[in-house]
Order: sequence, then C-alpha cells, then structure tokens
Amino acid sequence: MVSTKGGHLRVTSGLPVSIRSMSEIRFDFEWVDPQGARGPELRATWARLAIWADSKCVSRVLDQDVKSVRDAVYLPLYPLAEWLATHWWTLLVEVPSPERVADPKYAERHSLRSARDGFALPSASITGEGEHIRLSWVREALPNYRVEFIEEGTAYIPVKVFRQSLAAFINAVLGRLQAEGISGTVLQEEWAALQALSKEEEEFCEVTAALGLDPFGLDASAEALIIEATEIIPLKLRRDFFFAASPDKLVQEAGDISRAFDSAHQNDVVLSSIIGLRSELAAWEERPVVQPWSRGYLAARRLREVVGVLNAPLPSFDDIAKALRIRDGNLHAALVEIPNSTGVYDALVATNHHNSPSFAISTRHNEAAHRFHFCRGLYEFLRTDDIGPWLVTKSLSDTQKQSRAFAAEFLAPAEALRERVSGSAVSVDEVDDISREFGVSTYVINHQLENHDIATVLPS
Repeated sequence: MVSTKGGHLRVTSGLPVSIRSMSEIRFDFEWVDPQGARGPELRATWARLAIWADSKCVSRVLDQDVKSVRDAVYLPLYPLAEWLATHWWTLLVEVPSPERVADPKYAERHSLRSARDGFALPSASITGEGEHIRLSWVREALPNYRVEFIEEGTAYIPVKVFRQSLAAFINAVLGRLQAEGISGTVLQEEWAALQALSKEEEEFCEVTAALGLDPFGLDASAEALIIEATEIIPLKLRRDFFFAASPDKLVQEAGDISRAFDSAHQNDVVLSSIIGLRSELAAWEERPVVQPWSRGYLAARRLREVVGVLNAPLPSFDDIAKALRIRDGNLHAALVEIPNSTGVYDALVATNHHNSPSFAISTRHNEAAHRFHFCRGLYEFLRTDDIGPWLVTKSLSDTQKQSRAFAAEFLAPAEALRERVSGSAVSVDEVDDISREFGVSTYVINHQLENHDIATVLPS
C-alpha cells in the first residue's frame, strides 16, 4: 500500500505467511528547504529521509554537531532514486556466489555507499537471494559529514514487496521533478525506458542481470552468447544456472548442464521409497521461519523423524540408503558421476520416465562431498511436487541455502553434535574426530556448531 499525507511518502506492504518477522522496507520523507543546493534536481528533491526495514531504523544517526540522535538524514533524494533506477535489474535479480562476491564491482552494484554522491547514506547492502532481498546495514562514522550511523541489522524482504517499495519511492521523486518543471534528467529517461520494456525484453534483462551484467550495456556478441546458452539449458534450470554461471564461459557451462541432464533423465532406476517419502513429507505442515533457508533445517529434522534415525550418524552412501529404505544397490545405480569441466554445478537432479529421481554428481569432488551434494539434490526433489529438473550450485540464492542447510542437518544433526562436544569451546582435533564419525567435512561441522550456537572452535 502507498499513501501520502502531509508531504510524506510511506511505503508499506503485507508479509508472507511463512515469514514470522515483518518484511518490508519504508522510505519516510518530507521535502525541506534545499539551503542553496546546486543543480535544479537536487534543490527540488531536498528532503528529510528516514529508511526503515521492518521496525528497525536503517538511517539512525548520531549528529556530532548537536550531540543528538535522529532517525533521518538530510539530502537530495534525486541521486538515490537515480542509482536505484539505473541498478534496477541488478538489485532485484543478481544473486551472490563466491566468485561474484570476490569481484569488487559486485559491492559497487549492491551497496548504498555507491549512491551517496557526496551525501550521507547508511552503509547498507542490497543482496538478491532469489525469492527474497536481504537488506543488511552496519555502523559507520562519517567524519566529513559530521554524523555516525549507529544501527546494524538484517531484514529479509520478498522481492515483490521490495520492488513495489522502490518503484513507489522513485515515482514520488519523479512526481516532485514534474511538479517543479524539471525534465530531461537521467532518472526520467531511465525510468521511462524501464516502463517501455516488453515482457520478452524484461525476461532478457532478468537473465542478463542474473549474470551480473548491465542489460543495457551489452554488445551484440554477448547477447548472442546469452541467447545460445539459454537455448541449450532446460527451461526449469535456467534461473539457477544464470545465478551461478560465468559470462565468459556461458556456452561451455551450458553444455555441461545439458550433458548432466541427459545422463540423469535417461537413468532407468526407480527409487520407490524416495517417491513415497516425498508424498509423506508433502503432508507435513511447515512451521513459520524467520530466515528462508531455515526450511532446510526443519525439513532435515522432519525427514530423520519420519525414517526413524533421529541423531544416528550416516557416514556412507550405504548408511544413507538404509535410512531412506532404498533397496540394495539402487541408490548407487541412481547416482550418475560425470565429468564437469567448468564446475558450474555440484549436482543435477532429474526425474526419469518412472517419475523417479536420478542424480548427476560432478566428479570434481571427493566422496564426502558427493554425499553432501546428493543430500542437497534430495532436498530439491522432496520439497516440491513437480517433475523438475533441479540444479545444485555454489550460488547463495535462498533455495541453494535451503539445500545446504538440509544436507548439513541431515548428515550431521545439531542435536547429535550437541551430545558429542565436550563443552562450549572445542579443539580442531575434536572437530576432526566428529567429522570422521559423521562422514562430512570439518567445514560442515564448524558450520553446524556455529549456526546452532553449540560451541566455538578454538584456533589451532
């Protein structure tokens, strides 16, 4: 809902049932005296701005001059609106991966610092996670501005809600420009171009932005490669593929995906017990969660309850097969190990003509990693009722985080680790022993110990 009252714009939206916390972003502002600002668009849009994520104030500052705390900053809204419009697709679509985050340009595309343009804005990052946007902000002193941002926090906002809020803010700034008789700005031209896109053009912009590229800055050869890769990839896999793909290896990576899909889809093995477990878990009423990937933890715990293994270690594929009630040899037959020259995926799950899942596992990893990636693929099959296929990658989208959480909890349950640790701090040697018992990497154990507040791992 968007409402205006007394010169203020307030953007609010409802929340999805599955998220316990409020999930919204708000821009509260009022136009104020520009105090001699240079440039017509800056003078016209000078305002007192407070940014809120849920009930938390992102823009709260300590004003060094008057030694007081306030929720708002004073600045022209035009630069922020222009930055949001020119980064529109990137902010809404691009998902981080280890390779993307290592690139300094990624932070430039996703940090409000890049929108400051000489004015004080909080140090906040806008990170796409597929179905949600993660907004996170940290404390930061800005001596040159005589203010210090004093809050830190994180909020998870559904993409649709986030998009509506940003659009309402941009439209409010555009309305102010029009009311002041200002035309021909970059913001006005950029927003008009966005509104004129056809559905097909929007879909291409989303694919391009998923790769971390500017949809409006591509040359003809780059466009051709994206189109060629798109035609190779099965439709259901395109979104996760482009989240993880490298722009300079697109066609080669698409070929790896296509070969993995063919190998899995043509596998004739039937995993009847897995199909049955899928139906059994479908009747489970999911509890509300705060973080989207918490669904993975809850699903793993539920699966262990259903198959009756609770906290028992499952350190081998044979142990997993027994726990999942899979007949002798059938699990190994459902695992197709194939070369993966690019590393664009860790596993691919496809259903065969029996509607049974088959798993293409990259040969780039050791057996412990194979079990982990199999479990991630298993989650993808269990969590839906469609025929797939599904892709397991290194991207940090919310669904990929869910499958990681599921695999970690299914293979190394938090309660089982809690029973085994010697205290609130554990040694590296103790972590090694636990990892061998559960057949997972020390990274997985460290992750579980930290995420579930079980123990701190002492430095070696």
